[in-house]
Amino acid sequence: MAEANIVEIISKEVEKKLEGIFDSLKEKIREEVKNVVENVMKRFDGLEKIVDKIEKENMELKRRLVELEQYGRRANVRIFGVKEETGEDCKTLVSHMLKNKLSLNINEKDIDAAHRLPQRAKDKPKPIIVRFFKRDHQEKVMRARKRLKQTGVSIAEDLCRDLLQLYNRVRNDSSRVLESWVWRGQIFIKDHRNEIHKVHYGQALDEMNLPVMRYQP
Repeated sequence: MAEANIVEIISKEVEKKLEGIFDSLKEKIREEVKNVVENVMKRFDGLEKIVDKIEKENMELKRRLVELEQYGRRANVRIFGVKEETGEDCKTLVSHMLKNKLSLNINEKDIDAAHRLPQRAKDKPKPIIVRFFKRDHQEKVMRARKRLKQTGVSIAEDLCRDLLQLYNRVRNDSSRVLESWVWRGQIFIKDHRNEIHKVHYGQALDEMNLPVMRYQP
């Protein structure tokens, strides 16, 4: 047998062996890669669940902190539209306003603190934040505030920043919200079915299955 034929035969056999080895290696590599990917995906799923759990726990903690902050404001009100006076004493100013405009027998001794707050609009008087010694006085004021209609003066509950932001979003969503109000530091809405709902911090209106009013142009 010619030397060239022998070399060709040997080469073909080597190629077959190598192809078999490569095929086996490719299959092993494919299986290894598959296993690695599956393990990574399992770990990723596990991490996603951990992250979701942490986010829920953080939101619950934030909600409790917001509730705690709001609880500390339960005896407070904010009064808007009271004209500023030179050398004014806010306690005296508030007690006179409550007596003259709301017919409430609440005196200066019933007020723990009262002072003006910064106001962005320069053409309006700075609002007054008032803390009463008793929550009963705060509730009397909130019930009587409707008598202030058409006077240019208004009274609102002293919401903490997070709840105030939530309330502003809620009351500006006219497609879902017909009316909105605050009572005892809690936000309530009436939807277009005239059903009343309480809105919690961290809760989106989209999650409440409210009817959406479509406005025609």
